[in-house]
Amino acid sequence: IKVLLGNAAKVKLTATVLKTSVTQKAKTTSLMKQLIVSTGTTDAYGTRPTDKTISLGHADSFNLAAVYDSEDTSTDAVAPTLTLGTITGTFTRGEKITGSASSAAGRIIDTSSPMSFVLTSSGTFTTADTITGASSGASAAVSAVTTGDIVITSRYELDTGQRDNYYDISRIARKPGAAIPTGKLLVVHDYL
Repeated sequence: IKVLLGNAAKVKLTATVLKTSVTQKAKTTSLMKQLIVSTGTTDAYGTRPTDKTISLGHADSFNLAAVYDSEDTSTDAVAPTLTLGTITGTFTRGEKITGSASSAAGRIIDTSSPMSFVLTSSGTFTTADTITGASSGASAAVSAVTTGDIVITSRYELDTGQRDNYYDISRIARKPGAAIPTGKLLVVHDYL
């Protein structure tokens, strides 16, 4: 090519490459990941509670479990908790729990007492409940229940960030016409 075009020639080469020894990437599921969204030092778009879209900081998010609003800019949002008596067995993060008396259901965020959780049923846990984990079989009597902050999950949609031509970071997008949160947010989601 040097003989034909000279030293100063620019050549653009387009080629197809076949990779024959490709290794598959292993991914681990992370259940009930918590993200606190508050006004910070950078205040970049997508990091504030009032932004229309909020970055989750991960690709591969596949489930939006809950969004809580503290309704106060000086207080972090919190999920509801169960204070437990003696625990028999070992609960796992993300596991479904069911109350014996109330039939309430939820998913575990933190496995130690007080156990934070996301309610997945219309009923609520009570102190008359013994909770049981669906996959672990662990159980514990409930001695106290705290309600946590206001749930505003229905105001948001999960955007996984997956597009036909690129792979982006996951985010939540506030639905058109949905009220803007007034405090700090706690976003609970699952990702790979």
